[in-house]
Amino acid sequence: MSRTLRLPLAALALACFVAPAPAQEPIRLARTPDVSPDGKLVAFSYLGDVWTVESIGGTARQVTSHVAHDVNPVFSPDGRYLAFSSNRHGSYDVFVVPVQGGRPRRLTFDSANDYAAGWSPDGKKILFTSTRSTDFPPSYELFTVPVEGGMAHRLTTAGAKEGVYSPNGDRIAYVRGPGTWYRKGYRGSANDDLWVCNADGTNNRRLTAFDGQDSSPMWGADGNTLYYVSEIHGTANIVAQSLAAGGAAVAAKPRQLTFHKDDSVRRARVSRDGRWIVYECGPDLWVVGTGEGAVPRSSPSPSTPTTRPTPSASRPSPAASPSSPSRATRSTSPSPSTANCSAGCWPARTPSRCS
Repeated sequence: MSRTLRLPLAALALACFVAPAPAQEPIRLARTPDVSPDGKLVAFSYLGDVWTVESIGGTARQVTSHVAHDVNPVFSPDGRYLAFSSNRHGSYDVFVVPVQGGRPRRLTFDSANDYAAGWSPDGKKILFTSTRSTDFPPSYELFTVPVEGGMAHRLTTAGAKEGVYSPNGDRIAYVRGPGTWYRKGYRGSANDDLWVCNADGTNNRRLTAFDGQDSSPMWGADGNTLYYVSEIHGTANIVAQSLAAGGAAVAAKPRQLTFHKDDSVRRARVSRDGRWIVYECGPDLWVVGTGEGAVPRSSPSPSTPTTRPTPSASRPSPAASPSSPSRATRSTSPSPSTANCSAGCWPARTPSRCS
């Protein structure tokens, strides 16, 4: 089974084993997106499985298929693999699977929940967030686990989540605090701030001092810019902060990249080349460039493919995407051909008819 995604990116359209219909209904609520190192592919979680779609639109391909909940896909530095978290064995564990699909390989085995957060730049370790500790109440900490398997190693000891390695791997930016994204407009000591530490978990220092929510840290390709989600300008949007020598944030107010007003930006991820950011806002996924004056992309009508694309299929260059807004559609795989559902097929109300 496969599906397709609208990228305001905004919604995914359903395809079912029924007679063709003239219109396709967008699918909403695709979640936890990540963007490939070259910015050409977006991975996301939808209906409990991991999917990928070209960042400028096209066919969404199903990567995992399981009755459990698969979330938080993150691309490897070479773009060939996805780490993700799944509760198929009870608690959430970290798994790795090829981008084109296959049998996932389990890397963590703890009874606590482990949430994939990123990869080391050399591709040898996966960074994840977990509550595995003897502390009470439990707090999130950062751990690494070898991609080839082995013991997990704890990095932080005072609360950390949403960790990401710097481009050269010498630092990790992360979120510290008890805050939550849905407490819109909160100001006070129970907020989240951004911190940075050395790759071994030492020398922790605070980057942001805003008394509202800061989350989703993302390194620019030069290692001297940090993108993140913040309410510092009002509604939570993506901002860019320059870093001084040694990694400290400069005093200037961060530059705003997105300007959503009705809905807040949530989970955001940047491509390894630093050019593209994918993020959640409202019920949709969006893509924005990191250059000055970049505008989040909207989408045209979806198209329904008749065959499942291969990983080696050619993709349009993302350089052309700002003028070519995108939307992906949903197809069915491994069946070689599909037809579109009517508007009443979303959400899928008749499992015997819809995949």
